[in-house]
Amino acid sequence: PTDVIDIQKWMIDRIKEASIVVCYLEKQNPGGYSMAFEIGVASTLNKPVYIVDEKQEKYFAITKASTRQFDTIDELIEAIES
Repeated sequence: PTDVIDIQKWMIDRIKEASIVVCYLEKQNPGGYSMAFEIGVASTLNKPVYIVDEKQEKYFAITKASTRQFDTIDELIEAIES
């Protein structure tokens, strides 16, 4: 999808299908604004939210809405596999 509304509908459908939602805030990510939308949808649907916050700036209040928070993608993978 290329239209903003179509992208949001696509994201909502994927979140509905998911058993958990992973938000990955990479160091190179300049904003992470769509992450707030994804977390809001997941929270509304009572889906667990795992956030990887590589930026470690902790300025996103939304990261506090997560079920679990990780500093690296490797930590997340380890937690899921265990």
